Amino acid sequence: MRIPLYNIFGDSYVKQVAIEAGKYEILRNAIEIDDNSLKEVLKIAGDIAKSREEKIKNKIVNILPLSGNDKRAWEKILKCYNFGNIATLSEVLYKFSPEAEKCNVDTAPSFVKPEFYEYARIPGIPGGSKSKMSVDGSYLVVAAAGWVLTRLGKVKVNEGNWLGVQLFTTTKSNLYKILENIKYIPGIKPETAFAIWIADKIINVNLNVYTLKVYLISDAVGQSPTTIEEGFVLDLNKLLMNKEMINDDIVYIASDALNIDSNTRNYSAKIINLVYEVISGSKRIEDLLYFANRDLIMISESNDERIPLLKRISRYANYLSNVTTFS
Repeated sequence: MRIPLYNIFGDSYVKQVAIEAGKYEILRNAIEIDDNSLKEVLKIAGDIAKSREEKIKNKIVNILPLSGNDKRAWEKILKCYNFGNIATLSEVLYKFSPEAEKCNVDTAPSFVKPEFYEYARIPGIPGGSKSKMSVDGSYLVVAAAGWVLTRLGKVKVNEGNWLGVQLFTTTKSNLYKILENIKYIPGIKPETAFAIWIADKIINVNLNVYTLKVYLISDAVGQSPTTIEEGFVLDLNKLLMNKEMINDDIVYIASDALNIDSNTRNYSAKIINLVYEVISGSKRIEDLLYFANRDLIMISESNDERIPLLKRISRYANYLSNVTTFS
């Protein structure tokens, strides 16, 4: 199936579907995906969407965040492909066929063009302009599948403010396999802590994902469109090459460093940054041992809430001292 591209953020969703399909060719203004491979990926995305829908109490629900204007655009998709007015996203992904007749939507929903709204911030793309654009219906369906495959979940960034987290890869990764084992995202910053936390999830399902593009998304709601709040790249190469250095103790501390409600967050972040340097090879294990044991001795006679963390990091540092090879 040939799907047009529009040089907008939604292209990333479509390309992720193509990458997971495995059989594709990027053309000048389009992407060609093998029909059977596309159907397989749409089925996977449909299964993930259905699982999420079943966790929501409302019987009829669209898990794809849409503003009021977005909903009107999405309803055109449902009508054009005869999905029915109340079709869920999983039903759309299950029923869509690469052989379907061509369908156009005169105004693309904001989830595929979040960079065209005021205050959107995406690396390399100026925000602040608004745009109405017509897109092919197949583009929106496949982009929606890409949204499902890349959606890690929602993360609390400050009191009362939650953002969606989307993860993209540049090679076939099956990254969606980590989704069923993630109950919540403890946080997103510092990036070193998030890298260790997500690397642990990747290791647990035995995937090889060495680079991640991470985007924080303010989801559409009411009359507010989807916008991109931030984007960054994570290099997981060192962490995955030294996977034996990631254990429950350091993942616990990383989670605490990510948790904006934790009283010991800043201290955990300090520990994690030092651990990250040790794993990367720029610091010695002895530096970590000295740090942990020094601080533990200083506060051991008090009721300092950092003591459990220091006991963990001391245990972790001793564990690392038995890991003799660094990649």
